[in-house]
Amino acid sequence: MNIKIRSATKNDKDFLAWVILAATRSGLKQGFWDLYILGNENKILQFISKLVVHEQKTINHYSHFKIAEIDGKPAGALGCFFANKLKREILHSVIFDIWNQEGYTMEQLETSKNKIEVFATCFPGYPEDTWIIEY
Repeated sequence: MNIKIRSATKNDKDFLAWVILAATRSGLKQGFWDLYILGNENKILQFISKLVVHEQKTINHYSHFKIAEIDGKPAGALGCFFANKLKREILHSVIFDIWNQEGYTMEQLETSKNKIEVFATCFPGYPEDTWIIEY
């Protein structure tokens, strides 16, 4: 068995989208992305994969991920970043950009925002030099 840890690339977008979705479900049937993105699992994964490779870097950008491989196949991943490097405003802007690309309406956006409103209040404030491990 050959185990390797490497930096993620754009080519890992589908695997990273699945990792992000699975992590936000925390072992449950639904998680954040299931509530926020309208559509089936394939539609949700497509949305997240666009987030992973978007030119604007967010906590979901592939450049923040390490991938563990076993015998050349991805087996796991984790994202890590410094809190002061990635602002929520950028994440919101990127999500809105992808939202528009996917053809969702403003009414659908409001419905989605309402579904995750309570979740959005759960983010703690971090000192700017905090290194965060996510997903």
